[in-house]
Amino acid sequence: MALIREIAAADGLTVVCSLHQVDLAISWADRIVGLRHGALVLDTPAEGLSKAEVMEIYGRVATPTDELEAVNRELVGA
Repeated sequence: MALIREIAAADGLTVVCSLHQVDLAISWADRIVGLRHGALVLDTPAEGLSKAEVMEIYGRVATPTDELEAVNRELVGA
């Protein structure tokens, strides 16, 4: 992700990346665009955006269990 950001900034490029890992998207994106069933439901700068706000795209709010499951998936490489 760092290399993609570096190349895009150096060459003045726009990068569109489809991520379903909300934490990763918030930490790297300048802007978050969310779709639900093909309809635009979110289009906002990533700065100051919370995981709970983004999780609304999926029709639910993030819980502490979601956070733990995400960490576990990263640890096992799933």
